[in-house]
Amino acid sequence: MSEDGYTLAEMLAALLMIGLAMAGLTQAMRVLGLFQGSTTRLEGQQRAIRIAELDLANLMDGQGPFRSTEPTFRGDPTAFQFDCGRPKPCGARLEVETSAVRIVTSNDRGDEQAALLPDGADGHFIYVGDKAALNRWPPAGERQTLKAINLVQGSGQAPLLTARLWVEQGADCAFDAIAQDCREAAQ
Repeated sequence: MSEDGYTLAEMLAALLMIGLAMAGLTQAMRVLGLFQGSTTRLEGQQRAIRIAELDLANLMDGQGPFRSTEPTFRGDPTAFQFDCGRPKPCGARLEVETSAVRIVTSNDRGDEQAALLPDGADGHFIYVGDKAALNRWPPAGERQTLKAINLVQGSGQAPLLTARLWVEQGADCAFDAIAQDCREAAQ
């Protein structure tokens, strides 16, 4: 027997090593594809949340202040509306579809913007006053000013998105430290 060639056992061992390397590469590519798919899905969900948050922020820009003593703003867990100087009120509502939730905002021109929330989002609105966070606005019997509107997912309190209301007091404001608000103008 000459020593110039390979034996059958050496050839089979080499083929086995090549097969194992190919199997490892195939598994690594499958895992990489799963990671890429989940990253793409997460990026799409974050984009949907940003779009909904921008729609809500644009709707609330320059609005307010909304005080609990004035009936200009009304909200519940699935919708809110406020007087924006048009015959039809402005606001937002949640529409539940078969597999997703859509937030629809209607502005002072009557235009509606819709943004699809991430898969599995079963959100509801929380109204953040200067004293408490509530499921409904206005609060009964308590004087508050609306500071923000949160869209919360499930039973948790961590907001999926937030629309802040930047309340600025007018130049003629006589701040009352007890009521924590501007005093009514004396007649």
